[in-house]
Amino acid sequence: MNNDIVALNETVHIPFNTFNKSNASVTFTGTVTNLKIYPAGSVVERTSAVGCVLNKDIDAGVVGVHVIDIDTSDNTDVGFYKNNTTYNVVLTGLTIDAETVNVEVGSFTIDNRMLCAVDVVGQTITDADRSMFETDTTSAINALQGKWNARKIVFHTTSSLPGEESWITDSKQYGANELLKCFPLINAPVDGDLFYLG
Repeated sequence: MNNDIVALNETVHIPFNTFNKSNASVTFTGTVTNLKIYPAGSVVERTSAVGCVLNKDIDAGVVGVHVIDIDTSDNTDVGFYKNNTTYNVVLTGLTIDAETVNVEVGSFTIDNRMLCAVDVVGQTITDADRSMFETDTTSAINALQGKWNARKIVFHTTSSLPGEESWITDSKQYGANELLKCFPLINAPVDGDLFYLG
């Protein structure tokens, strides 16, 4: 069961599988109206399925493999999707192998981490392992200068290295900005890349 971290207005993709009593892949009976989304810790669900798509048996007949798409930019249920909030995704009243099934299929969090920007202007990335870069103070990091060590970073899906993760091993003030060193990255970040600070 996944727990994606996304920015507000992004679309969340939650895959799930269905099996019969013998653990063979099977389809299910149900529609997007069986979908319920709850803020974590709440029993008050989203009242509208607008912006949600339930893709059954994906890829023209891969039975038992499904994906739910949730567009967090949809505001039909006004103000439901908010920053710094985790949501649980539940399917209720499905029929699988002649049985009625209720199941939580996943969760996602909107901006539960500080969103920061890379600023490499004037700073050459010289490390062969592409592990050093500069971040700017417009990312609300002033209070954290020198306190980034051992924190996780995850690059935003819109960045040049989407979803890439690492851990900060050293940080220091670099002029008005902050210079970060982390465990080796596969690719070098570029100016404007966004990343989450965990």
